[in-house]
Amino acid sequence: MPYNVGISTGFWKIGRDPALLGLAQKIAGIGATGGIRFVQVDLESIAEFYEPEIKSQIKQMKEKLNMYAGLHGEIGELMALDSAEKRIWDQTHLRLVQTVKFAAELGFFYVNIHFSNKPLISFTEAQHRTQGYFYPVVDPY
Repeated sequence: MPYNVGISTGFWKIGRDPALLGLAQKIAGIGATGGIRFVQVDLESIAEFYEPEIKSQIKQMKEKLNMYAGLHGEIGELMALDSAEKRIWDQTHLRLVQTVKFAAELGFFYVNIHFSNKPLISFTEAQHRTQGYFYPVVDPY
């Protein structure tokens, strides 16, 4: 069984302006210039799914360059599927649903999502309480 070796587009916000790129350009920019057929595209924001002509651009890049791609979901302060804070859980769940939906529509091979990158609520609860913040929390039910 042969191996498929790919490459990640990396974090475009580091040294590169993500506003100058789009999902299709990330696929072609790294893959085509590096001679790679598989690219893991790093999603900066779900706003990238709303670029004009995104479906046709990605389809064209994949067909013309004979490439396929996976998607690395957003990484940000408010991406935490394990958060008990309702506002964070609601936003994370919405973005997760949108990411999976659009990734399927655009033909990505897989979606990689980090479960959490946020400290436990017990670590920050005392800080929130002294500042007068109140966050509704959710539970498994």
